[in-house]
Amino acid sequence: MSEKEMSEIIFELKVLESKVDHFFLRTSDSTKVAYRYLQNKVFEKHGIDSTTYYESYDYYLQNKKKMLNILNAATKKLDEAEKEPEQKLEAVK
Repeated sequence: MSEKEMSEIIFELKVLESKVDHFFLRTSDSTKVAYRYLQNKVFEKHGIDSTTYYESYDYYLQNKKKMLNILNAATKKLDEAEKEPEQKLEAVK
């Protein structure tokens, strides 16, 4: 899996974590089930399975410079996504 694709998937999984945290499910088990289900949807979207993702993740952990690049790209995208609602609100004013 390319660095760019890995970064995109990590970004999507972080957004997903945030959404699942706001589902207000009754138990942590329910939260885990919901997250795993949606996580698999992200993997399907990218044409991979969880094994491919975790093998790639482990590979990049062994290549710290590449992993740092991936995480920085994902963080930048998260920062941009956080600003988006603010920009939309400013445009309405």
